[in-house]
Amino acid sequence: MKDGVGLVVDAGRSVALKRLTITTDTPGYVAQIQSGSSPTGPFVPDSSSKTVGAQTTFALEGKAAQYYVVWITELSPGDVAHVNEVKGRS
Repeated sequence: MKDGVGLVVDAGRSVALKRLTITTDTPGYVAQIQSGSSPTGPFVPDSSSKTVGAQTTFALEGKAAQYYVVWITELSPGDVAHVNEVKGRS
């Protein structure tokens, strides 16, 4: 089995994001933000893992990357994980 599943987000160009905020209607899942220079990876951790609430901000290490992955490692109750919106800030 896989250790998680991810959603790749394209920033449009290489940027060093400092924060990434996730909005969801299924809070309770656990995620980590990863970053990389290709949409197919490899990706490296850019944040610690957090339990995602209705709106959760991840502090990033500021690695320059064009692609960021919301890496979900544990589903919320009901075995679902929606990522409704992702916003990044440099």
